[in-house]
Amino acid sequence: MMWTLWSTPAEPEKKKSKKVKRIALSVQSKGAGITAQELMEAQEAEGNMQLMDKLIKDTAEAMNALEAAVYKYRNDLSERLSAFFPEPDKEGLNSQLTKMEDWLYDEGFDCEKAVYDAKLKELKDAFAAGEERCKEAELRPEALGELDKAMAKFAAFAASAEEVYAHISAEDKKKVADEVAQAQAWLAETKSKLDALPPTQAAPVKAADISAKAAALTKVCEPIMNTPKPMPMEPEPPAEPAAPAGEAADAPPADSADAAPADGEAGAAEPAKKDDMDIDP
Repeated sequence: MMWTLWSTPAEPEKKKSKKVKRIALSVQSKGAGITAQELMEAQEAEGNMQLMDKLIKDTAEAMNALEAAVYKYRNDLSERLSAFFPEPDKEGLNSQLTKMEDWLYDEGFDCEKAVYDAKLKELKDAFAAGEERCKEAELRPEALGELDKAMAKFAAFAASAEEVYAHISAEDKKKVADEVAQAQAWLAETKSKLDALPPTQAAPVKAADISAKAAALTKVCEPIMNTPKPMPMEPEPPAEPAAPAGEAADAPPADSADAAPADGEAGAAEPAKKDDMDIDP
C-alpha cells in the first residue's frame, strides 16, 4: 500500500529592491591611432606620390610627342615640305630622323622629361626654315588678292563720274588715283621678285607686308571715298519791297487823319481868309 504525501507550496521570496548608482564618465577624443606629427608626415608622403605620378605621366607624354614628331616630319619631308627644302637638306634631315628614332627605342627609352623636350626642340629647329617658307607660300595668295581688290576698288572710284561722287573734288580723286598707281607699281616689282625666287629660299617680301600695303592704301583712300555730301543750304528769307522813289522811308500812311501837309502845300490845302472889316483911312 502506497501513501501519498501532500506538501504545501512555499511562499515566494520577496524581491529585494536594488539601488542604481550613476557614475559620470569623461569622454576624450583620439585620432585614428596616429599623432599629429605622423599625420603631417603621411600627408607629405601622399603629396610626393602625386608629384611622382604626374612626373611619370608628363615624361611619357613627352616621349610620345617626340615619337609622333619623328613620324610627322618624315611624312612632311616627302609631301608637304618637299618643295621647300633642297635635296641635300632633305637627305640630311632624313638621316637625322632615322638617328632620332633609333635613339628613342634604345638608350632614350627611359630618360627624363627634359631630355625628350630638348630632342623635340632640336627637330623643330631643323625644320623651322622649311616650315616658314611653306607658311608664306600658303598665306601669299590671300594677301595678294586683298591688295588687288583694294586697288581695283579705289581705281574705279577715282575714274567714276557717278552722281553719288559728284560732291568730291577732282583734286581728292587725283590723290586717290596717285595712291593706287604707287601701289600698283610696288606690287608689280614685288611679284617680279617673288616669281624669280625658288621655293627653297626665303621670300624677301612677306605676306604680312603685302597685307600692310593694302591696309595703308585703304587708310588713305577710304575717307576720301566716303566723304559725306554737304548739307543743303537753307533758302534765304524774301526781301522786303523797296519804297517808291522820292517818298520818305518813314512817311506815315496817306489815309492817316493826323497826316501833316507837305512843305509848300499849305496854301493849296486851305484857301486864304479875307478880312470882313474895312479899315477907314
